[in-house]
Amino acid sequence: MNTMRRRSHQLMAVGAVALAACGGDLEGLARHQRFGVFRDLVLVARSDAKGGPFFLDRFEVSRREVLHWLAETGRVVPAAWPETWSTADQDAPAQQRPAVRIDLLTARAFAAWRLCRLPTAAEWEHTVTGGGAYRFPWGDHGRAEWANTPELSLGQTAAIGTFESGRSPGGPYDLVGNVAEWTESVPAGFLRELSACPDFASLRVWTIGRQWPRPLLAAVLSAPQPPPRLVVGGAYIGVSEVTSIRTTRRSSAMLACQPEEWSDTTGLRVAIDPRGLLVALLREPVLPSEPALRLLREFLVEPTHRAVLLPEFAAALARVPEAGVMLAVVRGALRL
Repeated sequence: MNTMRRRSHQLMAVGAVALAACGGDLEGLARHQRFGVFRDLVLVARSDAKGGPFFLDRFEVSRREVLHWLAETGRVVPAAWPETWSTADQDAPAQQRPAVRIDLLTARAFAAWRLCRLPTAAEWEHTVTGGGAYRFPWGDHGRAEWANTPELSLGQTAAIGTFESGRSPGGPYDLVGNVAEWTESVPAGFLRELSACPDFASLRVWTIGRQWPRPLLAAVLSAPQPPPRLVVGGAYIGVSEVTSIRTTRRSSAMLACQPEEWSDTTGLRVAIDPRGLLVALLREPVLPSEPALRLLREFLVEPTHRAVLLPEFAAALARVPEAGVMLAVVRGALRL
């Protein structure tokens, strides 16, 4: 037991170092502040045929980030959270562990506050496998010590950013293991049950990451209970077939959960597509602080970011005809 406890403290210390390296403790805007996510959004290349490029957070959302969001927005601490989670020192190592016990609606609300959304299962899978080039973020061979899965036998979550080897170069941490993560994707089985609705092949409409027939979408939206969503990535404990790092079927690392469900093994990570990010920025009614603006400008002018954002600007502006104070900031950064 003492050995396991020492191992846990060591992992949390490593995670704190990794977080600091991404600017969590540097001068300027900290990661847990609202615009701090722009320190860590990773651009993931993907062909237009598969949905186009998108940004994915380098880290799972930490408990500290959620607590800061609750304080900033006046929201109530989730009922499932132990009191000690919200009263502990915000700089305590435990607050850098992934946030868990969060349902889908809470996860969505946090992501929107971050000017983002939840990822789709397809985006997660594309990032994990490099678009199908390999099985794991680091390659084809399973490495039990490179991710917090049941094989490692840590028995608890590790601080975000702990497993440096468990990612592709420059890519997100903990796509496999640590905690499972909410997505907006509906399980295929649920869609098959609805596919018998009339006029299935009629006019199609676009939703996040999937083209659905309009009657099917209407059936989903009018269902008495919201449809389940997939959680992805496995976790530090669980059934071997679901969370095993050695799985050969990527779908086995996905589970269907009801929107109101929460667990000790499910957290979240945020994502956003280029157009969605521009729309979110153009809808902002108030200029953020100078540190936030400086960080945002640095993010927008980065050449690869600008290359994927610039073609989407006109379409984003069309969706926000009453664009406010952020319009000039975005235009200036994109040199429009």
